[in-house]
Amino acid sequence: MQIQGFEDYSAQALAEHINQWIAGRLRDGYRVQMRNIKYQTMVNSEGLNIYSALVVFDMEKVA
Repeated sequence: MQIQGFEDYSAQALAEHINQWIAGRLRDGYRVQMRNIKYQTMVNSEGLNIYSALVVFDMEKVA
């Protein structure tokens, strides 16, 4: 999953966004384990904060 946008995300806000994204797609009987999160932010020429996050996770059917 890759997230990009024009907001300055705190680590907590990013975690909440990721959890909401997964919860919206998760089906009963699956387990999700995060493997890696790469997060970076920078300021563009217009002074806007741009963030990018790449999330790698495993989804396993357990039931």
